[in-house]
Amino acid sequence: MNSDILKNGGIDYDHGVERFMNNVPVYERLLKNFPNDNLYEQAFEEYERRDYDALFKSLHTMKSSTGTLDLTELYSATDELVEALRISDLSNVDKLMEIIKVAYKRAVEAIGNA
Repeated sequence: MNSDILKNGGIDYDHGVERFMNNVPVYERLLKNFPNDNLYEQAFEEYERRDYDALFKSLHTMKSSTGTLDLTELYSATDELVEALRISDLSNVDKLMEIIKVAYKRAVEAIGNA
């Protein structure tokens, strides 16, 4: 995979590989499988229904996945909304979901092109 393309998509490839004890095939396999995970779609369905408890759970799981794979841009956006939902602060949900949408798209495109 091309680490420069991934970096431009908000993914820290080098740190991700390091996290997986330099096992490049395992990291790359998991990274390539990330777009197949339905957590993003599930989160947006919950957001559209304004089911904030379910949204919190989905985003918390997505935050874990993105952190493990070093999708740093998407992780940061997801973390910010998870923390807001944790304290029931709904004031920036729309704005943060838009940031997540953009970061997700950038990451998935980078994975597909790398």
